[in-house]
Amino acid sequence: GGQFSPGARGSVFTQRRQVSHKRLENRRNTGPNDIVVPADRAIAYIKDFEAPTPDEGPMQIIRTANPELRGQEPHGLTTDNRR
Repeated sequence: GGQFSPGARGSVFTQRRQVSHKRLENRRNTGPNDIVVPADRAIAYIKDFEAPTPDEGPMQIIRTANPELRGQEPHGLTTDNRR
């Protein structure tokens, strides 16, 4: 399992859009963590993603991008939104 910050009310996972799309394309409804999400719905989720705001409580950022992508902020997450 992952490491979670004590007191965090939620988590934001960062990864490149291509990685998200590929992972969703490979889903086959074999269990609760393998639910098929249609491509158009996935695109809408990513396109409309809003980074958490301070009034939503403490959040943790979990970076899943490759090290060579550091500094490139996926899914609209910017340094202004980070906690």
